[in-house]
Amino acid sequence: MNESRWAGVLGTGVMGPQIAVSLAGIGYCVRLYNYQEAPDIQSKLNHWVRLLGRRKGWSKEQGAAIVQRITVTTRLEDLASVQIVSEAIVEDLAIKKPLFAELDALCPSAKLLATNTSSLDIAAIAAATQHPERVLGLHFFNPIHDTGLVEVLLSPKTTPDTADIAIEMAQALDKVPLCAAESCVNRILIPMINEACFALESGLSTAENIDRAMKLGANHPLGPLGLADLIGLDVVVNILRTFTEKHGSRYTPAPLLLQHVQEGKLGRKAGEGFFRYDRGKN
Repeated sequence: MNESRWAGVLGTGVMGPQIAVSLAGIGYCVRLYNYQEAPDIQSKLNHWVRLLGRRKGWSKEQGAAIVQRITVTTRLEDLASVQIVSEAIVEDLAIKKPLFAELDALCPSAKLLATNTSSLDIAAIAAATQHPERVLGLHFFNPIHDTGLVEVLLSPKTTPDTADIAIEMAQALDKVPLCAAESCVNRILIPMINEACFALESGLSTAENIDRAMKLGANHPLGPLGLADLIGLDVVVNILRTFTEKHGSRYTPAPLLLQHVQEGKLGRKAGEGFFRYDRGKN
């Protein structure tokens, strides 16, 4: 392992630990940052190492060594010397912009400042920095170990050299990189989920049958309502609202979707969304 390869990952929710494990698996030493302590972070890292290890054929010893390459910190300044930054915090432009401005000043040796956003404007995030040429979106999909795509989302200021670094890193992770200005997947997928919510609300069929129809009829591995539960209904609503601002009212969230969010039925992470889940099991 090349000890000079350091990566900073921000966020200990759904995506951050997966990104950290993935980068540690290809030889990076990773500093995993969250603004406050995450008491369950070690179990999350072990969980994702197990799942990725099954795909990669890692031994228990290899998995343990990969976990050892990840250092968890609540000090942003611990990321100062990293060469790669991958951010996966809450989808809120008002939070991301000042964070990237701080990272831009804090990490002068970083060749890449990436955000995992799937809907926010990359150019707006880049504009908060003094070096917008090294900012782009690196959109991983959940779960990382079981999806083959990484969207490389470019702003007008992103340089080809920065894009090449992101593409090479995606390929090292055995992913197919797809370059675009905005997430192709979410522009198609999120409206489909919203339409499934309208269909359920109108009484077209039950949630179970709507999902069964798409799995059997369209050969989708997971139905749209189950997928919404996996993503998080609050995340789906936030993406739809962003799309509405950018592209018009056809992306307005379905009332039933908003109602579930207001009631705290956010999907798998809450134990209930369109379906119920045992929170002790995956």
